[in-house]
Amino acid sequence: MALPSRKLNVCECHKKDFPPWTGELHGVTQALQSNSPGMKIFWWLVVFSCVVGGTATTVLVIIEYLNGPTATSTTIRLVTTLKLPAVTICPKIPDAFNFTLLYTDMKTFLPSISEEGARDLIRFWLGGNGLENMDDLSNYNRSYLDVLSEQYKIWSKGYSQYGFFEIMQNQYGYKCEDLFFWCQLGGKQWDCCSQLFRRQVVMRRGICYQTMPSVNQTEPDDVGRLVVSLKAPSSVTSPHYNYTQPQLLIYVTDNHEFVVDYPRYYLYPHEWNRMRFTARFIELLPHPHVCTDQMPHALLEDGYFPTLGDRTTVPSSTCRKSQAFLRCLIATCLFWRRTTTTLYNLYCLEQKSLRSVFLDARDGTTKSVCSRLKLCNLSKTMSSTSKRLLMTYSTKTCERFSQLQFRDSCRKSAVNSASSLASP
Repeated sequence: MALPSRKLNVCECHKKDFPPWTGELHGVTQALQSNSPGMKIFWWLVVFSCVVGGTATTVLVIIEYLNGPTATSTTIRLVTTLKLPAVTICPKIPDAFNFTLLYTDMKTFLPSISEEGARDLIRFWLGGNGLENMDDLSNYNRSYLDVLSEQYKIWSKGYSQYGFFEIMQNQYGYKCEDLFFWCQLGGKQWDCCSQLFRRQVVMRRGICYQTMPSVNQTEPDDVGRLVVSLKAPSSVTSPHYNYTQPQLLIYVTDNHEFVVDYPRYYLYPHEWNRMRFTARFIELLPHPHVCTDQMPHALLEDGYFPTLGDRTTVPSSTCRKSQAFLRCLIATCLFWRRTTTTLYNLYCLEQKSLRSVFLDARDGTTKSVCSRLKLCNLSKTMSSTSKRLLMTYSTKTCERFSQLQFRDSCRKSAVNSASSLASP
């Protein structure tokens, strides 16, 4: 016969405590432990509001995800040739000049200038052109800077700032042969300066050398690698480095016209540096409400020339997004053989208002409108119901090019000096 069990006694001090899980939910503990009815109501309202807000936010995120599905696929393709990125090599300090010849040139215009004064003048000249690492300029006082300014005016008399820099660089600056020992591509010896690299101007770094866009890798992995042996050019303003470049800079970018100065990599003397690059191509799936690079077929045909009053309409389906920039502007690129002064009017119709933008090829003997299409951004907000683009030919008074709000790349391709316009 089993004896009746004794009733468990509960400690009186914890008898009225709430379950432990109530402390895990913020606000629930305060709502349960509040002594006044007003505080209980307040905390329960806070808890209820948080639950409702969190639920609503979650539902909105799920709805947005379902309405805009995304799909990503990765495809590996073997190709016979792969375009290399643009590898740009620059001296760290943009003062790689032949100081002996440069000093002789200075003595012609400033006979009393000393060698140290010539180096200070070079720092003043390069720093004034926006180039980097002219740190000693911050130590010069105002009176000495005025002296250097007067000397620079005498030295560069008769030249513009750009023209003077260009002629000094061409005559006394370092050349391609001063930067490269030898180059290999795919295990074969190549001429660095005529087959692989070209001169390139980089912001804040001056004259650099960049791989040509036609340089491709034709062999796999290390067999097709690019190997470059570099020299250390001179540095006429760096006595603490024995007047040689302490480092070289490497920029790895796409093959665009301009080189951005970041990211950059530093190369030190007497070191072997190895870089490995991977290429990735991203292609977005077409969507009816997203502006694409699809252009009207009629304008892509060779030999299409607009005449006075001729109109070509860009379908609104190309750029349909409401209150967005008109990204599908056809700019700069129809070739017309008629007169030596050519003007293209691009009209943007928004309901009943007419706005015009002018493209001008003034000097027909040396300039021509380029013969390929470019995509530009025009800072004109257009309504979704009236995105039409009309192109006509006219010979009215030309507008200044500065009134256009195109990118520099489009502006440069708009007027090309490769050929001339001639009357038929």
